[in-house]
Amino acid sequence: MKPTSAGSAGRRGRGAAKKAIVEIAVEKRGSGIGRCRLVRIPDRSGESLLDAIERSVMPGAVVYTDHWNGYAGLG
Repeated sequence: MKPTSAGSAGRRGRGAAKKAIVEIAVEKRGSGIGRCRLVRIPDRSGESLLDAIERSVMPGAVVYTDHWNGYAGLG
């Protein structure tokens, strides 16, 4: 029998229907990582993404993204 992942089966990644959308913010500390924050967001729109970033990231911090269009509003 083939192992399955947790959660519902089906499409993976951004196209997955009926799965929670979570934005993850990870703090970079030297060569390692620090705190990690996960925020459930209603959709992948720029408004939702930027709102989650404002709640998770200190003003003036450097933010690295995967260049998804929703992040286009970042300064």
